[in-house]
Amino acid sequence: IGKFIPDAFNKPAHMFCAPRTLDAYPVRISAIHIAYDDPKYRMLMAFGMALKSPDYRAKVKQHYGPPADCIKSFASFGIPKEYIPVTDQGEIKRKKMTEWLTCRRQLEASGGVGVVEYPANFDVLFGKGVISQRHFGNLRLQYLVEEALEEYTEQQSRNKKSAIIDRIARHIQDLGGRFLTKDSGVWTVVNEDMAHVKISHLFRNRRSDAEKTPRPANVTSDGSSNLVVEEQDSSNTKRIRT
Repeated sequence: IGKFIPDAFNKPAHMFCAPRTLDAYPVRISAIHIAYDDPKYRMLMAFGMALKSPDYRAKVKQHYGPPADCIKSFASFGIPKEYIPVTDQGEIKRKKMTEWLTCRRQLEASGGVGVVEYPANFDVLFGKGVISQRHFGNLRLQYLVEEALEEYTEQQSRNKKSAIIDRIARHIQDLGGRFLTKDSGVWTVVNEDMAHVKISHLFRNRRSDAEKTPRPANVTSDGSSNLVVEEQDSSNTKRIRT
């Protein structure tokens, strides 16, 4: 990357390659985690870290021990277990890599039309897994449905309900969001009808949950309940204030 010129201390030019190469990466490296289980590497790692700058040492975390212990140690730094490309037994996980290769092949074959390599924040993901439930775009869609639930429930016309669904879908699209489904490990953009079905399904579920929730009693200023209970028998109906 460019021409590396030794400084006044006449250091070899190749010593400047590593930091300049890191600066040229398209991503920012915030931390480096090194895991190993061979005790002979401990002395080597300690010697190598002593030669590094304080800023570099602050970013590097060492994990020594069996793979299962190292994976548990990663969790304390906010790295989920499913993101680790190695199992507890030390075997390499190939599923994510295979899915990524499949995605790249489809991207190249389709010219990038309809195929998504990585979902963005405002994308809405189809599926029932934890990844879909916790995705920011799905949480935002749930908020929009909750906000329009009362208006949606009051509508008797099917066309007016469809207009509310279409309004929410367009709002997500205006923010750059897409409705994505995963097929054979590849995220693809669904059509408009499937997006509307997704939103309609959320409305039905939310309305069903609201109907199952018991309505609280009205509490007066003196703390007494104002709930009216009706008791019916064969002759009359009694109204009892509790």
